[in-house]
Amino acid sequence: MIYKVSYVILGGQYPGGIMNQDTPPEIGAEIQIGPRKCEVLEVQDLLPPQGGFAYLHVTCRVIEENNKAEK
Repeated sequence: MIYKVSYVILGGQYPGGIMNQDTPPEIGAEIQIGPRKCEVLEVQDLLPPQGGFAYLHVTCRVIEENNKAEK
């Protein structure tokens, strides 16, 4: 099963993203979205699984941001 996951970061200050994953995200897990480390707060099915794909919506919050400028 491939999980197509839409990530939304609370607060509206940061862009989220869409990722393909081999395992579903779990509440309480820490994930990296760009330079930000986030905590998963909520996981919802968007549609029933179809043809080997599951579609999920995840709400998360920033717990750490890497502010190092890349050279």
